[in-house]
Amino acid sequence: SFTFATHGTDQMMVQRYLACRTKRRGQQALIISGFIVLAQFALFLFIGVMLHTYYMHFPLEQPVERAESIFPIFIVQQMPPGISGLVIAAVFAAAMSTLSSSLNSLSSSAVNDFYRPYLSPGRSEKHYVRVSQLCTAGWGIILIAIAIVSRNWGGVGEVGLSIPSVIMGCVLGGFLLGKWTRVHTEMAALLGMTVGLTTVLLV
Repeated sequence: SFTFATHGTDQMMVQRYLACRTKRRGQQALIISGFIVLAQFALFLFIGVMLHTYYMHFPLEQPVERAESIFPIFIVQQMPPGISGLVIAAVFAAAMSTLSSSLNSLSSSAVNDFYRPYLSPGRSEKHYVRVSQLCTAGWGIILIAIAIVSRNWGGVGEVGLSIPSVIMGCVLGGFLLGKWTRVHTEMAALLGMTVGLTTVLLV
């Protein structure tokens, strides 16, 4: 259900499907994405096993507080200068591309689903673009605050899965409400999502 929510209803993924020319191309993109994610996680696990094996034979002088610090330490201390620079650049590029997609989807949802229909309908496209830019900056500040608050919640993988698992269930519920029932009003879906999210947070 988590994968169904993240790859079927998440705005960040859906906007990528909508960029495809045809429905079939979108379906192919979804299937290919599954294989790529599988290969990606297999690569991560392989790197983890190799790092564990390496530092069993060549232990660090000082123990690290967080397990996710080991890979950056290996990149800086053990890789040749040119290779380490390429790896660091690749890490930043991947982070920036993911972050830009997240900010764009958050801004698009805020403007098109809430601001445009309810707060300020009938304005010019230039106005909505300007509001979208401000929303992007605002969401960036919110994400930075969430990162600061959650830095002591555990490992990156644990936090990266726990935060979406709280929210994505409500998003999936709203999608299924409109797909499988006769309730087709936005207010009903928003009310159901709000009640669901509040319940999960209280639990």
